[in-house]
Amino acid sequence: MEFGFYDIQSMYDESYSIETIVDVQNLAKYLYNDRKVAFHPDDNFADYVSDETGKQTFSDEEIPIFNRLMDECFLVCERENRDIYEVMSEFHPLLNLVES
Repeated sequence: MEFGFYDIQSMYDESYSIETIVDVQNLAKYLYNDRKVAFHPDDNFADYVSDETGKQTFSDEEIPIFNRLMDECFLVCERENRDIYEVMSEFHPLLNLVES
């Protein structure tokens, strides 16, 4: 099976963790601006497929990493009493439409 993986080495690997609201915002910026993924915080990263190629967007190695990072985003936002959709919508304008 061929995939449409991102070519640049990601800073988001097994050792990275989301610890602050800035980390949450940076992940949103990375996914939307760098990876060009119109993501939703509630979705599993295994479900993303490139519109251009029809291939899986994230590798089998990346999927559990990004799912864990998104779970950590929810925990950080909850701890900081922030709405994850609002925090991420600053960097992903389509979330404003989805959550409104």
